[in-house]
Amino acid sequence: DPPHHPPRIIPAMGARVSSPRVVGRDGELARIRDAFGDAGDGRPRIVLVAGDAGIGKSRLVAEFLAGLDPLTSPALIGGCLALSAGGLPYAPLTEALRRFVREHDPNDLDALLGPARTELARLLPALTSSMPGPAHGPAGRADQARLFELLLGLFGRLGRMGDRDEGAAVLVVEDLQWVDDATRDLLTFLARTLVDERLLLLATYRTDAPEAPEWLAAWFAELERLPSVETIPLGPLSDDAVSAQLAAILGTAPADSLRRSIVARAGGNAFFAEELLAAAGTGGRAVLPT
Repeated sequence: DPPHHPPRIIPAMGARVSSPRVVGRDGELARIRDAFGDAGDGRPRIVLVAGDAGIGKSRLVAEFLAGLDPLTSPALIGGCLALSAGGLPYAPLTEALRRFVREHDPNDLDALLGPARTELARLLPALTSSMPGPAHGPAGRADQARLFELLLGLFGRLGRMGDRDEGAAVLVVEDLQWVDDATRDLLTFLARTLVDERLLLLATYRTDAPEAPEWLAAWFAELERLPSVETIPLGPLSDDAVSAQLAAILGTAPADSLRRSIVARAGGNAFFAEELLAAAGTGGRAVLPT
């Protein structure tokens, strides 16, 4: 659910719910906003948000994005896919570009994408249909070095969109535990090449993913050695934070027995708490769903 919506009373057993506000993450949210401020000052930053499944990584990112002005701080958002055989090359970039193209006037795309458009059309054929001049031939393997340099230029233009004096572009990559080789190379390139671009690269990854490749931890360790890279670990919510989460969903404090049951079972995991509350329904018993 979007990060800002009215409190919702659980209507029936099995209803899906989420809190209308993020609880227990003020410090982490402040760190992301600080990094965004640095990016807006021409000091590009990379922030990795790490934690178990359901702990609130995506929700934290969504809360940050909700506070941005899309006219001064454009966001490209994509996620890695859990696919076999090394994954789909540039999967999160393709998803981000697909959203970007849908959200912008076709007449503005040439100015925004600039010389990167031809190469990006190999990843997103939709760009080809609206390009002036002859259509592309069959898509081939783009030269990686050229593509990376063109993307660097694109992020630089997005960060200064409208000749403004503040704001920055944001590139969000979710689920890095499933990152494909091509995207990993791109992120490594950006981490080592960004100089004064107004860009915040915000990525999430699961620390409990059993299918994560063995090299992933070593790659993160290499990234974290760079001064522009910061990792924000998300631990379990406190008991008070989970209680506040439940009250925010219900619009009132839950019955004490229900609150204590969910707090004990959820173990500080925001998603588990929400699902236990949904499973309780109007009956008021937090029966663990199958």
